[in-house]
Amino acid sequence: MKPVIKRGGVFKVLEDENIFREKLTVLNHSIAWDISGDRDESKCIDIDPFSVFNSPAVDDLPEEEPLPDVPYIR
Repeated sequence: MKPVIKRGGVFKVLEDENIFREKLTVLNHSIAWDISGDRDESKCIDIDPFSVFNSPAVDDLPEEEPLPDVPYIR
């Protein structure tokens, strides 16, 4: 998501990590951010479900370097 957010546009508001986390939801079977808080689809930021499905899986590890004895794929 970071590259998409960095490009700005409608995703710019998601630079705020609190908004990113607190507004994140599932709407119409896809990832969405309910910015207004009223579940109005016309006011949400969402990602095409086919884009999500076709995206590569990522680790849930923090963005820091792993411990030497904890291997994972980058």
